[in-house]
Amino acid sequence: MPNVVIPEPAEGGASNATKIANNGDTIKFPHVDSCMGVVFFLSNGQAIGGHVPMQWDGNSDMDPGGNFTRITEQMQRLIPKDVAVIGARTLGDMSYGGMYGTDSLKNASHVDAEGPKGADIYVDVKTGKVRVVKCT
Repeated sequence: MPNVVIPEPAEGGASNATKIANNGDTIKFPHVDSCMGVVFFLSNGQAIGGHVPMQWDGNSDMDPGGNFTRITEQMQRLIPKDVAVIGARTLGDMSYGGMYGTDSLKNASHVDAEGPKGADIYVDVKTGKVRVVKCT
């Protein structure tokens, strides 16, 4: 099962922050802490993953909503069947759903990856299963 690694834009550049994975691939979002992984599951068996940062060059600091919009606009070239939003559910007293705007997504499943040092996230495209491995 090949891994499709989707780094955050600061590590891999904006062009690598969204990628397509085929049925049977596993999507890996390395070191998710204050950022978020988003997966669109497509009706053809593929998936599109995007790594949403809290901060991004060209956007104001701490603009998660703007960054979420920027990544999902890149991802929306194909129509999603289901959407998975992966990250910590809260950051301090802020809700990610309200902060990123994910509460408005249709057919969205939220997976909590909260931890003091972040987590590596693996998404099996075929089964839709999510595995969270806490960073140590």
